[in-house]
Amino acid sequence: MVHADKNTDVHVAKGVYVDNIEIPKGVRIFGSDENDVIIRAKSKKKVVVSMKDNTEINKVTIEKGNEGIWVKEDASVSIIKTIVKDNKETGIRIASGSTKKKEAVNITDSVIKDNGRAGIFSQKRRLVLINNEISSNESDGVDIAKGSSAWIEDNKFKDNDGSGLKLTLDGSDIWTKSNSYRDNKHSGIEINAFGAAGRVDINKSRF
Repeated sequence: MVHADKNTDVHVAKGVYVDNIEIPKGVRIFGSDENDVIIRAKSKKKVVVSMKDNTEINKVTIEKGNEGIWVKEDASVSIIKTIVKDNKETGIRIASGSTKKKEAVNITDSVIKDNGRAGIFSQKRRLVLINNEISSNESDGVDIAKGSSAWIEDNKFKDNDGSGLKLTLDGSDIWTKSNSYRDNKHSGIEINAFGAAGRVDINKSRF
């Protein structure tokens, strides 16, 4: 995987792969099924999977690293039908980058659970989160920094030790629709504000 050429699709057979990998720019990784293809950290002190720009991971389980996935600065990536679980700290950590739609981090149809800190933590970024389950993480389900742009739809935030969804108003443009927030220990949605203008739109939520 590490040595794949740009614009390459890598198809991974059923099995458990013990490694810490970096997906090169332009490479897409496809597992046969998210329950059958497991990437388990070789070094538990490191992130399991690092993603560069224009990369994708699809139908894979990522587990037992310091963090599950590290999205690098300004990298536009897609995480689809992927399970990220049992990592010591954050499930998916996203470095800062552009808030333009074409530079988005897309996370869809995935499960992020049982991580030692937040399920997803993002610096200022463009995010699209659709139809994910974010559950039983030891801090917030999703924590998004100020100045971000996000579309968040049809997600389930449940049983997280902090808030289900934690946002900061300042400079942000965030739309949420048809999400459910159940049994999070702090609150379903937490919105912080430090004096700057921003917008958070909440539609059709279930608590």
